[in-house]
Amino acid sequence: MGATFLVALPMSSYASVTRTPAPAATRLRPRTGAGSISGTVTQDVAGTISDLANICVTVQTTGGVFGGIGTSTSNGSYSVTGLAAGGYTVWFSDCNNVGGYTSQYYDGATGGTSSYNAATTVNVTSGATSGIDAQMSLGGSISGTIYDSSGNPLAGVCASASSSGGGSSGAPPSGANGTYTIADLPAGSYVVQFTNCSSATDYTTLYYDSSALTGTTNFANASLVQVTNATASGIDAKMASGGSISGTITDA
Repeated sequence: MGATFLVALPMSSYASVTRTPAPAATRLRPRTGAGSISGTVTQDVAGTISDLANICVTVQTTGGVFGGIGTSTSNGSYSVTGLAAGGYTVWFSDCNNVGGYTSQYYDGATGGTSSYNAATTVNVTSGATSGIDAQMSLGGSISGTIYDSSGNPLAGVCASASSSGGGSSGAPPSGANGTYTIADLPAGSYVVQFTNCSSATDYTTLYYDSSALTGTTNFANASLVQVTNATASGIDAKMASGGSISGTITDA
């Protein structure tokens, strides 16, 4: 923009065309709804309830389309505006991921739910839908050390925890000292899985088994790890190298 160019073409190579701008009423505009979702976010610390800031509130349609996002203020209030009429799920999470608060979906009850399938649909019209509140709590964690078959700390293994409610969380690959931590977990029972994610050696995937450091390859035989708002430590594993099958494929 701001520059003028002269393009010369042979007269036989073009035809005269007249373009008329569309009427203003028919031009495309961004779609903005007149609905909103608002509420208050609090925290429960040792039975004391207080307002909580810096919690991100994300809404999406029941079809999975992003609707908008808001952030709780110092008095815990938030508002997500510009929503079209329809049904939405509401997700509360720690914006800075440093407070240790467990993420949750709104389900109409104190503490929410970690399961998308259990979330309550919030119906929005052209006005304000208020009272969509959340009470956040500090999450627990699972930690341990991963070893190779010789008992040496093993890096490059990913640990993940799956709850009976269907939610799952993972941790970064184990470090050089073999340690890992799965953080911000809601209270509950978890199955912990160990998978080779960046190690050069092909280790067999296994599940935590409290009766054997070598774990189990059968999900049904895995031990449940109980998580509260503290750390469940000592959830260790010893990985074994996996076998392989090879051959040659030829035509008939």
